[in-house]
Amino acid sequence: MSNFQSIQLTKGIRSRALLSLSLTLGLLLLLSLPGARSAFAQDHFAAKLTIAFEGVEVQRSGTTDWLPLPLGAETAFNVGDSLHTGDHGRAYLEFQTDGQVLILPRSTYQLIEFAYSPNLHLSAKMSGNLVQKLSGTVDAYRLETPRLTITQTSALLAVWDRDGSPASVTSADGTAQTTVGGKEFTVSNGQGLLLKDTPVVVNVPLPLTEPHLEGALDGCPGTIHTNHDQNINIHTGIDSDIIGNAPNDSVVRVMGTNHNQSWYRIQIFSGFGWIQADLVRSACSGLPVLPETSYEFNWGLQQIQPFEFALLEPFYGAPEHDPWYYVTFLAPEVANP
Repeated sequence: MSNFQSIQLTKGIRSRALLSLSLTLGLLLLLSLPGARSAFAQDHFAAKLTIAFEGVEVQRSGTTDWLPLPLGAETAFNVGDSLHTGDHGRAYLEFQTDGQVLILPRSTYQLIEFAYSPNLHLSAKMSGNLVQKLSGTVDAYRLETPRLTITQTSALLAVWDRDGSPASVTSADGTAQTTVGGKEFTVSNGQGLLLKDTPVVVNVPLPLTEPHLEGALDGCPGTIHTNHDQNINIHTGIDSDIIGNAPNDSVVRVMGTNHNQSWYRIQIFSGFGWIQADLVRSACSGLPVLPETSYEFNWGLQQIQPFEFALLEPFYGAPEHDPWYYVTFLAPEVANP
């Protein structure tokens, strides 16, 4: 290659790089103009993605690279795009004026279809945990997880499907249709579908979370009680670290015990823990005997933003009812109205 050709090639590469940079800066400028972001997104993008808590990466359609996005970043999210959240990451999707989806930690989400014909057509794949609100008319809907498929969404829907835990779908408003192994199940308002060995639809009062479904189906009622009227420590395992504490006279579900029945595994708040058996009043018998090495880990959310809380509350309840899940709020007045 001659020096002239080399110079021309270098100029061409630089020109394309400058053009790409200019287009990117132009897009960011356009999205930053007052009133322009929503109009631009509505015309050209399926959804706007907001990073609610750091630890989120995005993979654009047709690419292989995962791009980390900082806390507070806003960008377009289109058909074929994917995202995944780390141990603490949270991502918030706004589908024009019709819906919002909050993808919670340790989850993945891929948008498969988005269109209006004439009303919303939405199809996606996910694993992990999300909560969703769709307020408009939905003509076609499909959400696939590793173990189930939702073919009709309710207005307020929550989904869990993570390795090592049962899969579940709960509805806080309206009716959802879910398919498991070719069989259809209807999940109405205040119900949840729990999939362990076989799928079961469970009626459960708030909170509408997967641990509460599991507790309602498999647990034995009990009450934490001590004569000293003090908070009781809940542990990760038998004689293990303390997860947190629970008020005296808290109602729990006893899920299992150890070999000599000196400890109980309980469902409390939005998770599970271990407590000394003599601190629980119950009439439980025939409890599953669990290994002495059993261990629980309950994930909570930090710096929860108001738009997140609006989606979480219908499923997880008020902050005072679940101090393990609602760790901290970005705006304290949200937790204490």
